[in-house]
Amino acid sequence: MNSFTKISLVSTLALSAPLIVAAQDMTSEFSVDFQVGSSAIEPFVGSNARSIARLTDLLNAVKDDPSLRIKDISVYGTASPEGNPDFNRRLSDSRRQAIIDLLEDQYGIEDSIITRCDAMVDWNLLVKMMAVVDEPWATEVADAVKANSDEESRLAAIKRLDRGRTWKRLMKTYFPQMRSASAIVVTLEKAPEITTEQAAEERVYIDNGPAVFIEEPQKPLVEETGEEEGRKFYMDIRSNMLYDAALVPNIGVEFYLGRNFSLGANWQYAWWSKNSRHRYWRMYGGDINARWWFGSQAESKPLSGHHLGIYGQVATYDVEFGNRGWMGGTPGENIFHRANWGAGVEYGYSLPVARRINIDFTLGVGYFGGKVLDYNVIDGHYVWQGTKHFNWFGPTKAEISFVWLIGNGNVNVKKEKGNIDE
Repeated sequence: MNSFTKISLVSTLALSAPLIVAAQDMTSEFSVDFQVGSSAIEPFVGSNARSIARLTDLLNAVKDDPSLRIKDISVYGTASPEGNPDFNRRLSDSRRQAIIDLLEDQYGIEDSIITRCDAMVDWNLLVKMMAVVDEPWATEVADAVKANSDEESRLAAIKRLDRGRTWKRLMKTYFPQMRSASAIVVTLEKAPEITTEQAAEERVYIDNGPAVFIEEPQKPLVEETGEEEGRKFYMDIRSNMLYDAALVPNIGVEFYLGRNFSLGANWQYAWWSKNSRHRYWRMYGGDINARWWFGSQAESKPLSGHHLGIYGQVATYDVEFGNRGWMGGTPGENIFHRANWGAGVEYGYSLPVARRINIDFTLGVGYFGGKVLDYNVIDGHYVWQGTKHFNWFGPTKAEISFVWLIGNGNVNVKKEKGNIDE
C-alpha cells in the first residue's frame, strides 16, 4: 500500500439521526486506519477524520442523553497476514493500545468499561471478501482458511495455491484492507430510571479536548486499490564504511522498483599521492547492482532485511609503496582500456538500527581482472617491469554500509525497547 491501509466504516446506528432507545443493546463499529508498519493514529490517514468525528458525535449524544449510557467499548487490533507473525502480534497490540489511549485521553473514557480483544489477523474478514469475488481461486482461499485451524498452516496452504499467484493477488488487493486497527465497538444500553439528583451525580461527562480529529480531510481520500503501491517512493543514500576506513571516499544510491526489487549504484574516488616519497594511493571506480529482497522484514518494508543480487564493477588504480607500484589498465587510454572489470553475485542483510538508518552487510563473489602494469622506481624514474593479465575468482565485494533511508514512509518503526521493526 502507498500511505495507508483502510477498512470501511460499519455502523449499526444511524448517527445522523436522533438516537432511539430500544429495550436491547445498541452497537456501533468504527474503523481506525494506520500507515503500513505504524501504530500512530493520524487524523488525515484513510477515513480516520470521518470515523473519529462520528465517534465524537456518538459519545456527545450519550453525554447529553441521560436515558443512555455506555455499557462497553471493545477495541480490536489487527494486522495483515503477509508479515512476520511475531511482528504482526506486536503491531496489532500496539495499535490496539493506541486506540485505548485515544479513548482515555481524548474522551475521558474509564478503563473499566474498555474490553481488550485479541485479534491478530482477521481471517473472517478475508473469508467475507472472498465470498464476493466470483473467481475459482477466491473459493480456494476461503476453503484453505476454513480447513486449517492455525495461522502457519493457513499461510502455507494459501501460498501453495496456483504456484504463488493467488498469494500475489491477495497481497496486492486484499491484504492491505486487513491492516487496519480494525474496530472500536461501542455498546450502549438504556440507563435505569433515576431521580434528577441521582442523574446529576452519576452522569458521565466526556471532555473531548481540542477538536483535532474531527475536521474532514482537505484532500480527497485515496481509495483502497492496488494502484496505490506505485505512488510510494523508497530510496537510500549509503557509504561503505570499509572504504571509508581505507581512506577511499565513496557514495551510493539505491532505488526501490517495486515487487521486492531494487537498483543501486556506488562510486568511490581516492587520489592521494606524495610524489617526493613515491607513495601513491589512487583509485576510482564503481559498481551497479540489482537486488531481490526477501524475508519478513522485506515484506514489512522495502530496502530492509535479506537480499540477493548481481553486480558489475569497474575500477582503475595506481598503488605504490616502497618504490614498487602497480597500475590498473593501460595509461593514457580511455576508461575501457585503463580499467579492470568484474561481475558477481551477492548476498546481504540490511539491519534497521534507527528510524531512518540501516546498516547493510553485503558480501559478493565473482570475477575481477584486467591488465596490470608492474613498475619500479629506480634513480627517481618509473621503470616499467612488465604487463600482466590479472584474473581473480573469489570474493570481489565487501560492504558494511551506513544507509540513510529516504522517502515518504521509508522509516523503521520502534515497537519494543531495544528493537527496531520495519
